[in-house]
Amino acid sequence: MRNKLVTNLATIAREAGVSASTVSRVLNNCGRVSAGTRQRILEIIHSRKLLYRSNCRTILVILPGTEEDLAWYSVKLLSNLRRESRRRNFHLELVSHDDLSVIAERNFFGVISFDFRHGISAVWGKDSALPLVCLNDAGSLLEKVPAIYSDEAAGLSLAVDHLAGYNHRRIGLLLEGADTFSASGRESAFLASMAKWNLADTAVVARQISEPFGPVATLLQAGVTAIIAPTESMSIWVLHALRSLGLRIPEDLSLVTWELSYISEFQDPPLTTLEQNFGVIASRAFETLEKMFYGQNVPLEQRIEYKMNKRNSVALPPR
Repeated sequence: MRNKLVTNLATIAREAGVSASTVSRVLNNCGRVSAGTRQRILEIIHSRKLLYRSNCRTILVILPGTEEDLAWYSVKLLSNLRRESRRRNFHLELVSHDDLSVIAERNFFGVISFDFRHGISAVWGKDSALPLVCLNDAGSLLEKVPAIYSDEAAGLSLAVDHLAGYNHRRIGLLLEGADTFSASGRESAFLASMAKWNLADTAVVARQISEPFGPVATLLQAGVTAIIAPTESMSIWVLHALRSLGLRIPEDLSLVTWELSYISEFQDPPLTTLEQNFGVIASRAFETLEKMFYGQNVPLEQRIEYKMNKRNSVALPPR
């Protein structure tokens, strides 16, 4: 590997018209190098997908675009990424999807993305040779971009099994309006889980566009006796909508939501939830990036199990 590194440093230096020491300073983000020279060196590396090693310990984290609010899910995932980066002696630099030009201006150990709107993995190999890991978003077999995501099939199966065990036969799923990787996975997983109980004909799906009252009313008009609300930010909205409509949980309707730490368990009633394992997602992201950096093979898909917190928002259907 050492010979390969030296050869590539010399190649980069020759093409950029600079010394190998200048290339080394750029790769390690140290020393004084003009902005134009730095950008020229990085463009050569990315365009030719050259192999190199550096002492850089900075990982770029790509957030959704600025049109997307960083809600509870994003904050929780970022908190775990920050904790894991400190444990592994890395530094994080955050950038939104709108500002990816920074990749051409600085060197990074690797990139973690949880921008779930723009399908970044499909075009990554055309733009950069940096190792990329996508969280709760699709990876790319063609570009060899791995994806680490919560196992929606197993999670929705847990929720449906729990409700069906309480004799619920008409269950509703309330999805976000956007057609994201997670949303599409949750819908297909829900329908498959309902079919397993021979309840495919009584499954109802509604999408929340801007507020929860309309979609909740749609589910209630369809006669559901239980609702699954599979996003963290939706949990309290749905509970508020149901209470505003005069419904009691769980006497009139059972509810399974996604976990909000220190909030879900203190609602009235304490909410039965599915909880994403953000700690494991973060740990796997760093572990995968390190393996990619050192040329090791990594699985292109890693599914992380949900945890179910059984509390008091599920009961038998009303008679």
